[in-house]
Amino acid sequence: MENISGLLARFADFGKKEEKLKKTISDIISGVIKYEIKPESIRYINGSIIVNVSPVVKSEISLNKDEILFSIQQAIQKPKIIDIK
Repeated sequence: MENISGLLARFADFGKKEEKLKKTISDIISGVIKYEIKPESIRYINGSIIVNVSPVVKSEISLNKDEILFSIQQAIQKPKIIDIK
């Protein structure tokens, strides 16, 4: 019979993959628009990145959308990101 710790070890890094994805995305967006985006303000849902920031920052992200998406796809092979909102 397997120990509970052995079963739980499979889930030890369950949330870390999403945290790493958010950190990478925030670093890329921050580098392009020259404004710091915190990883906590980013959500990933069904191929879309949703950034919870002020309207001024969202406008800047929209203006640089193609460059941001290209940079993200270069840094992250999976999951496929198709839009930023």
